Amino acid sequence: MKQTTASPVLDLDMLKAVVGDEPEVIADFLADFRRVATTALEALQAALQAGELERISGLAHRLKSNARTVGAMALGESSARLEVEAGQGRPIAELKTSIEALERELHTVAGRIDRLLA
Repeated sequence: MKQTTASPVLDLDMLKAVVGDEPEVIADFLADFRRVATTALEALQAALQAGELERISGLAHRLKSNARTVGAMALGESSARLEVEAGQGRPIAELKTSIEALERELHTVAGRIDRLLA
């Protein structure tokens, strides 16, 4: 794993505060997060198609927590917004826009993780 430093996309100091600074442990957490977050995005898109607002809110809540744990704070904030919007019963079109924004943020974080794990 390459040097782990704070970045605007991924603040690994947040993750280190939780798991320590052992490179192998950090790499495992990042790889797991990337996999889980990608699966969560797919589930969010399916829930959006089905109009399942409660499910969207729950998935966004879990993604928010996971993102913040690994230091992906902007992704955590996008997830938090989506959680609130779905909980408020916002129209599907608004939620779609928020999920698209979350997807872009996740793509950025995933790219950073890929570079760190290369």
